[in-house]
Amino acid sequence: MEYSYKKFFHLLIERDLKKADLVNEKVVTSNVLSKMTKGESVSLNSLSKIATYLDCQIGDLIEVVKEEKINEQ
Repeated sequence: MEYSYKKFFHLLIERDLKKADLVNEKVVTSNVLSKMTKGESVSLNSLSKIATYLDCQIGDLIEVVKEEKINEQ
């Protein structure tokens, strides 16, 4: 199963934030952000911390990529 964090990255752009801002504010580690950049899974706890910091819902950050879409690429 793969994940898409495009919504998260678009939200950062809309709010004029950088990934480094989340690390500097100790919201999450650079390792978590690296996993998100690669589309890998991260803990629900990490997503919750990001959502709290950005004042949004977890669904505003992540989408599950369906198997058919993975196989089409």
